Amino acid sequence: MVGVSSLTPGEYIALKRGDLLTTGELSAATQETIHVIGLDEGPCREPSQNCVVALANALGIDDERRLSALAELWLQVAMSRAGSSSNIPRSETDINAWVEVARHAYAYLFFTERSPGERAFEDRQMQVRDYYNYAVQQVISGLFQQNIAATETSAGLSAYDTPTLAGWNITTDIAGLHFADDNDVPEELIPASSLVFSGLRSTYRRDGFGAELVAVMDDSLALHRARVYSEMPFPALTALLHFPGEDLAQVLSTDALDVIIRNPYQDDSIELHGQQVPLAANFTAGYGLWLAKSGFSRQALRSLLGQRQGISRPHLYMMQPFDPERRVILMLHGLGSSPEAWVNVDNEVLGDETLRQNFQIWQVYYPTNMPLALNHARIRSTVAETLQQFDPTSETLASQGIVLIGHSMGGVLARLMVSSSGDSLWRLVESHDLSQEQLTLVQEHLGNR
Repeated sequence: MVGVSSLTPGEYIALKRGDLLTTGELSAATQETIHVIGLDEGPCREPSQNCVVALANALGIDDERRLSALAELWLQVAMSRAGSSSNIPRSETDINAWVEVARHAYAYLFFTERSPGERAFEDRQMQVRDYYNYAVQQVISGLFQQNIAATETSAGLSAYDTPTLAGWNITTDIAGLHFADDNDVPEELIPASSLVFSGLRSTYRRDGFGAELVAVMDDSLALHRARVYSEMPFPALTALLHFPGEDLAQVLSTDALDVIIRNPYQDDSIELHGQQVPLAANFTAGYGLWLAKSGFSRQALRSLLGQRQGISRPHLYMMQPFDPERRVILMLHGLGSSPEAWVNVDNEVLGDETLRQNFQIWQVYYPTNMPLALNHARIRSTVAETLQQFDPTSETLASQGIVLIGHSMGGVLARLMVSSSGDSLWRLVESHDLSQEQLTLVQEHLGNR
């Protein structure tokens, strides 16, 4: 007998869009595919790799249904091996299971009858894209951990060396990727999706293809090298896995795997198999992680009170890798404050597509217990030295029309930086009886103006 009952809107959406990642249960689409070909009473009665093999060999369903279901079934296998979907895969067998998730999702997206654009409004495509993105996150995290472990046991290896994985011939493409120093490598890769922040009004990201990651760099290196600037110690990355092949059969049988890493501030899309595909990105995660780990609030108060563990001179922080084609927004905080003063302003600028494409943010962190004249001179010197490092000819857009934003004491400093007193202040100084040291300091200050 056939019965009927009603669903609430919430139940309907959960039924249509729920899957292994959101509810812990196979999606309705995958269960339906298993039922249609009669595998629910056989190899797919219980979750196992036998179900994957049976579905791959079954007749009577089209490639779209088969591949989307296989991607989710491989996801089930990979998650069962890990014990938890959030665990980084450690063994090559575990990493291989995640590679198969990505491979079958990739095949569905690019090597079935319809293009991704023709399925743009379908829930199923969004689910499969999520399987791919999550699998890439797991694969890249696992390979990175393997490389880090290898460098600790062998002095001849570098964390930048191409990773190895049994059964795969891996190549890497890191075009456009830049860290503060070419020889620096991340200490850790953190999935942006695993981070939740308090104190930030919004999280800004871009939907698309690829895994959103944050690279954790050693921020102390800038201080050890006596530099006046630091590039963002938690830069955002977008990672992809590319499976070479001209048709579906080649993609499903290839042992070649391309690991692609992109800077989402520079690249908003990538061409794959003749199609321009938007790249996923998270523009808040790295910035929020930096502030959360900085300890700025206590350090700023120590600096104001002249206590230990404060700072003694200005330091410039670049919120993203230097881009000669983006103008600089230079931010100066106020008395007893730090870069945390700009927490939501920065985040809004980073999250706005138009502003992000045209501006890059520099923040100056300075000791607010120092005299204005001294901070002014040193901040000017810090900015000039940073520009000299990245744009020695001063011909790029970044060196022209810098925008200054100051709050409280920072507003006074910003006003000084765009003002000129000519020689009137120097004549005033000459009329007073100052020591040579004081004269030198004032001369340096006025010379910078």
